Amino acid sequence: MMIRREIGRRLAAYYAQPCHKVVGSLGTNILHEFNLNNDNTTTHIQFKRLLGEWHWKRIYRQLYDRQEGQWLTPVELFRPYYSQILANFIACETLEAVTNGNMNNNSVQVVELGGGRGTNALEILSYLKHTYPSIYERIDKYIIVDSSPTLLDLQRNILIGERYENDRNSISSSRTSLFRDKVSLVPMDLMDVAENKNSDFLDPSSVHTITISLELLDNLPHDKIKRCETTGTILQAELIPSFSTTPTNHNHTNNNETKQTNNQMIESFVPLHDPLLTQIINHAPSYVAHLGNHPTSMARWIPSVACGVLQTLYQQRPNSSLLLADFDALPPPTFNSSSIVDKESCTAEGEPLFTDMKDTDHACLLTSPPFCDILFPTDFPRLAEFVNNILHQQERITTKGNTRYKDSANHDDHKDQQQKSISETNGFRTLIRKQSDFLLDFGPCQIEATKSFLTGYSPMISDFSNCSVLTVSRSVELPSSSIIK
Repeated sequence: MMIRREIGRRLAAYYAQPCHKVVGSLGTNILHEFNLNNDNTTTHIQFKRLLGEWHWKRIYRQLYDRQEGQWLTPVELFRPYYSQILANFIACETLEAVTNGNMNNNSVQVVELGGGRGTNALEILSYLKHTYPSIYERIDKYIIVDSSPTLLDLQRNILIGERYENDRNSISSSRTSLFRDKVSLVPMDLMDVAENKNSDFLDPSSVHTITISLELLDNLPHDKIKRCETTGTILQAELIPSFSTTPTNHNHTNNNETKQTNNQMIESFVPLHDPLLTQIINHAPSYVAHLGNHPTSMARWIPSVACGVLQTLYQQRPNSSLLLADFDALPPPTFNSSSIVDKESCTAEGEPLFTDMKDTDHACLLTSPPFCDILFPTDFPRLAEFVNNILHQQERITTKGNTRYKDSANHDDHKDQQQKSISETNGFRTLIRKQSDFLLDFGPCQIEATKSFLTGYSPMISDFSNCSVLTVSRSVELPSSSIIK
């Protein structure tokens, strides 16, 4: 069994829990208690009331402890301003498509992969409706693809107006039923999309599509690879029952190819044969660059499901803009007396965090308890290389028929480009920015609204400093201040 399937099984169980236990929100009572909203009905923080950075950090810790979810996203924490900035991006992409004649039937579709509590879609649609009414009218569909049944129920209530009684912070259905004709909720496991097991992901179309994904990449199943020291071939990690015959050892080192675990599973490395992993490495050779050259890069995690989904996206919607926001780095795990520190698998570059429902970190997938959040960092330069080569492939298919694109780029590690990287392919501009830079580019007014009246400190800019944003857009330059509102 590929490791991604075990990760997928574990994460499916984690996200099947009641939604309020996983994705947190700031209830009105909590905000009112800290005098951070105007009344007892406002659902967002009045950042202007902050006294500065020290005040925010003290309140943030208390807010985090009081809310029920395991974590708070920027969408929930900086509501509605963070989502409004995303809406500005959608508006810019739509205007660019209209200007350059890239619209199909004058309509646009927005696809959100992993909809969280539905807050992001709610704030984006509300903002577009009131600030860019002509662009709002062009939105034919706002599609949310999610695999969590409990989050889908909450999204249905928040966006369509069907009541969901289990959520304490749910807003009334009367306000949100306005989006019933726009929103489409699609229950789907993205691993099935990545592995081409589900053909109903999106209808194939040339309609202009804007796909956004916020802190989803870190929760998508990954695979692990390493290089055999004796033959130089690429090996893929698999999990097999401990009673199975131990496979041939492909690497004669102290770090054996086969690891036995307490949960009756063994991590085993075998020659690369998985079709999805093979495609990813062909499209982005940097995923295997320098593999095995240094003790810290003996093995490497590969975002196989994310890459598979992006490949399917551009096959079905070649006229797609893209926005991916996620963690580019993660802190090391913090172990305590409750942590399971036994590690029964090979340590790899890009190691994830395994955090249980009591916020306790554990060392290993195969020894961690059930219901853990599994959080991976994203290597944005390598992911951008993959996306660019997919776009190159689509260009070859479009202009020359079924022509196979052979990569000729420099395959060196691009980690030094993590700060900012720009390339242009097939009319699209691929750009990696730190999240703070993206927010400043597309949301100067929203940034201003989150600044302390006393010091000018904005937590939306200063927090989440370990996050980056990858965009694929038709825009050839940054939006002007006359466009951004």
